[in-house]
Amino acid sequence: MLSTEKILAVPAPALEATLAPLPPPPRYIQHKRHPLEEQTVAEVDGWFLQHWPFPSEKARKKFVAAGFSTVTCLYFPLALENRIHSACRLLTILFLIDGEHPHITSSFCNFHQLLGHIAPDRQNADILEDMSFAAGKAYNDHLMPIMRGEVAPNKSIPCEWMMAEIWETMRRDDAVLADEILEPTFTFMRAQTDKTRMQITSLGQYLEYRERDVGRA
Repeated sequence: MLSTEKILAVPAPALEATLAPLPPPPRYIQHKRHPLEEQTVAEVDGWFLQHWPFPSEKARKKFVAAGFSTVTCLYFPLALENRIHSACRLLTILFLIDGEHPHITSSFCNFHQLLGHIAPDRQNADILEDMSFAAGKAYNDHLMPIMRGEVAPNKSIPCEWMMAEIWETMRRDDAVLADEILEPTFTFMRAQTDKTRMQITSLGQYLEYRERDVGRA
């Protein structure tokens, strides 16, 4: 009969040697990237850098750093080749137009200042043009018939002919689909000049506005 000491002396099977190691869990949510992201970003950013009237080299660098096209490629990683290019150009020009409304930009900077994201003396930096809500609304209202193809753009105004070219390209690829997204785009543009943006002081108000702005568009 084996003694207790002899039983304890027998080595137990090494589990590490018999079981395959488990892979480490992913640290971040896995995401897809559009296969043509690098090429599309270079082409779209280059188009705007060539034609958009940025006021300074600093503004040009800020535009590139914003990564509008990069984000769009993350939004639509499975988009068709021609459509991802148009989507990047459309979202980029909409955000560039939004940046021309300082009262709007200021309201969002106030919100981020509330969260401690930026310093108070930086909230109005690099604003392209001084424009009131009324002027901003008129600016967008002027662009809408151009986007519909009802009015010819002024070839000397980059925002007009670039916007027209974007929608012409989209209609050439799929006229029905392009016209279907006109009104959602107008919803986004109208929200850009919504005066409630000036009254945003809390996260709840910000999220409610964003649901009307980007959420519905």
